[in-house]
Amino acid sequence: MLSGSKKKAVLEYAKTVYTQCKAYNGFLKSKGILSLRQFPDKFDQLPLTNKRNYLEIYKPEEKLMGNKILSQHYMICTSSGSTGKPTIWPRDYISDNKAIEFNRKIYSELYDIENKKTLVVVTFGLGAWTAGMLTARLCWETSKNMKLSVVTPGLDKEVSLRVIRELSKNYDQTIITGYPPFIIDLIEYGNNEGFDFRKVNTKIHYTSARLLEKQRDQIVQMISDKKSRYDVLGFYACSEAGIIGIETPETVDILEYANNSEDFSKMLFKNPIPPTFVMYDPRTRFLEEFQGRILLTVDQAIPLVRYDINDRGGILDGKYLSQVCKKFGYIFPKSLLNKNFVYIFGRADAIRLLNDVYIDDVQYCLNNSKMGHKLTGNFKYGLEEEGLRNILKIIVYLKIGKKISRKEEEYFNKEFNNNLLEVNPDFKMVSKGIRFSFKIEFTYEPNIKYTSGKFNYFI
Repeated sequence: MLSGSKKKAVLEYAKTVYTQCKAYNGFLKSKGILSLRQFPDKFDQLPLTNKRNYLEIYKPEEKLMGNKILSQHYMICTSSGSTGKPTIWPRDYISDNKAIEFNRKIYSELYDIENKKTLVVVTFGLGAWTAGMLTARLCWETSKNMKLSVVTPGLDKEVSLRVIRELSKNYDQTIITGYPPFIIDLIEYGNNEGFDFRKVNTKIHYTSARLLEKQRDQIVQMISDKKSRYDVLGFYACSEAGIIGIETPETVDILEYANNSEDFSKMLFKNPIPPTFVMYDPRTRFLEEFQGRILLTVDQAIPLVRYDINDRGGILDGKYLSQVCKKFGYIFPKSLLNKNFVYIFGRADAIRLLNDVYIDDVQYCLNNSKMGHKLTGNFKYGLEEEGLRNILKIIVYLKIGKKISRKEEEYFNKEFNNNLLEVNPDFKMVSKGIRFSFKIEFTYEPNIKYTSGKFNYFI
């Protein structure tokens, strides 16, 4: 465990990783740090690591601490491979025991599992995916000495509804954990099948995709008998490090206030639209804000030092949060004064719907279209809101003088979906269980010289 939030402590940790991890040793030597005597005096002077310059360069066993080998790790998970080759993430008992204690604390504080019979329904993708396998493992261990059961239907809404319908009557509460788009599909499917989630004290614990506050309110109306916004809570996680931070009733209240006050949101989050906003523990996950992005340092089987998660956001502490709240007349909970917070707007190079749809994915779809001779290769993309759902909207620019018929538009939509299935393994897996919605519009780009590979995007 990292010994504190101060950069002096994590600098010492970085030195330990340098001496015990072949990959990090090689990485720093490639940057000119040839010995401990050449280590910088300040932690933020260490070079940044990321997927391309670190994870994809070194072999899995080279990235392990203490010269260990893969066979010394009890479980192997992988990332989805959406941006290239899937990354291997070995799990060890030491790191996961810390995660188990953290998970037990979360479920105790948020869901009172000591006193309530609880059914946890894991609807993440299973198999080798970190999200599904690690969530199931944490919940199994959390169930020890608790009246808590875990069921793992994965991304299958028919099976999910069947087990909830059959089992939930035996419990005081049912927690559905998964991706928001799948959970929304599941709730709507259940309602159409005559099942009322409000009658089984349903709680939602989600991650990956950001919910707008009015989307949270809409889900609350569908699942919460008491109409409590605290029944729909999120957490911030990544395949690289598992759970980083959690929403709490206090952070949800602050988000609601920010949603009703653009000035408050802009001062707190530098944006009029509230982001994902969670509390985290700097003793286990040391975070930095660097040029509007989040850097992560974490002690685990594959240690990470100043790792660029590629998420846009920022870091806040309780003192600053209290000052902003006081300025706007918001009654700040004193319990948050010594806490730490991170807010996230999403990937720097992707739109986070369920899985990540990347710029390269869209470019691949355009480059491999049979109508490519009519396209410039330029596009914009972003999110549009449609009820409970976020819709991926893509504006595709046509070459001057070229036109697309209605029939060609229909063909392009099908072709685009098929190309996404081919290029994005993450999308291919989740598309079996989740309805993916997108809109494509064709237009012209006046006064722009068309260059292959040039594109703009918005989030």
